[in-house]
Amino acid sequence: MKYKKIKADNLDVFYREAGDKSKPARLSLPGFPASSLMFRDLMRDLEDRYYLVAPDHPGFGWESFSSVAEFEYIFDRLAQLMESFVQALGLKKMAIYVMDCGAPAGFRTAAHHRRR
Repeated sequence: MKYKKIKADNLDVFYREAGDKSKPARLSLPGFPASSLMFRDLMRDLEDRYYLVAPDHPGFGWESFSSVAEFEYIFDRLAQLMESFVQALGLKKMAIYVMDCGAPAGFRTAAHHRRR
């Protein structure tokens, strides 16, 4: 498993990555009040079959905390950040695994980019 950061919407997004990039991609969005840490065992179990990516939400895990003046903590904004994150990674097609408060952001992302 690798631990990385990537710039998305002018934020440094921390994420965990496992598996081979040539395999089908799976994006895992954590619930509240968790981080990508909640997927570590699942990612180890699946890394031989998939390319797995699990970002932290802003303010959780290793992700930087932005003030409410800098980041609007609502699901639409979180979905926008996740869309930018996916674009920054260059993911063209993926499945999304969501948990708790990751679901509204994940479902919005899926609805806006059905072909992805």
